[in-house]
Parts: sequence; structure tokens; C-alpha cells
Amino acid sequence: MCICVDAALQALCNKPKTSLIEYAFEPFRLSICYQKTGYLDVGSDGEEEFEQLLIKDHRILSEFKYQDEDLLFIQKSDGVSLDDIKKLKYRAEHNSWSLERLSVS
Repeated sequence: MCICVDAALQALCNKPKTSLIEYAFEPFRLSICYQKTGYLDVGSDGEEEFEQLLIKDHRILSEFKYQDEDLLFIQKSDGVSLDDIKKLKYRAEHNSWSLERLSVS
């Protein structure tokens, strides 16, 4: 599940996480960097240009869309029920990453 949605659910249930997991977009970032440069990191010289490339990538935009939809779902609810959590979990599982989704086309 997206780290932002997970953190929101944990906070709503009064169980905030004390440690953060790796940022959710990192696999996409690494994949795109490797495709463009042959390396997993562009280094500090190309970072700004690479970040501009990242925010236009269709995979990143798709993830932001899912994130926005999930956060809107949470905002609209009066409280997060077990059924709501199951719906969000289902969405997350059906939007899971695979090697095919991470590969560069």
C-alpha cells in the first residue's frame, strides 16, 4: 500500500508507525534511471534534470493518480471501517508492482 495511505490509516487508528518504510516510488525511480543512464543513480550533477524527467513519466503519474484516489476515499469517509481498509487493500493488491510494470518500454 502507498506509504502515505498506510501512514494515514495508521494515524486514524491511533497506531502511528515509529519507523518509515522505503519511499513507495523508489523502484520506479531506479528503473527509469537505469533505463536512461545504465546506472541506478545519476549523481548530483544530473539530479535536477532527472527529477524533471521523473515527474513526467507515465508510471509515476499513474501512481500519483492511485494515491490521490485513495486519499480522497479516506477524506470522504466519516471514519475508516474494516470494510474501508479491505477496499483499500484490494486496490493496493491489484495495483501491485511487477517486473513488467517496472520495465522500461
